[in-house]
Amino acid sequence: MRNELHSHWHGQFFSPLPLCRMMAEMLVGDGYAMRTTVAERGFVSAQEPACGSGAMVLALASAMRSRGIEPQRHLYVNAIDVSPVCVHMATIQLSLLSIPAVVVEGNTLTNERRRAFETPQFHLGFWSTKLDREWGSRPLPPALEPAPMVEGVRPSRPQLSLW
Repeated sequence: MRNELHSHWHGQFFSPLPLCRMMAEMLVGDGYAMRTTVAERGFVSAQEPACGSGAMVLALASAMRSRGIEPQRHLYVNAIDVSPVCVHMATIQLSLLSIPAVVVEGNTLTNERRRAFETPQFHLGFWSTKLDREWGSRPLPPALEPAPMVEGVRPSRPQLSLW
């Protein structure tokens, strides 16, 4: 917001970092449920439907780290934003923190997906294989069926919600 990258004409306002931290702390809680999921599945996943610069995901990673859970190994993020600038900002920030993620330029409300960017850790951690093994053959309930695939865009699956 200080750099005036937002656009109030498009309804674009970046969440303040203290608010992101508070929401992440509330989501993670004492970390017991998340550690249990990690022990059972090997990872947790998060969907960020309007990622902006990625502040919510960064706060989530910080909250996980403070509970002894390594987000670089145990967190998969699927983020989306309508702004190409925001998508690039989020991709850079998540890449610098080695968080496995697919950041999509598209519209969550219309399920439109234009381009997808995968962080280096997504490839280095073999997340494509992990996600295929976890979700590949399992059918989804009709309400969770993804939109038609766009090349390079992994469909959303049931996961944690930051909202």
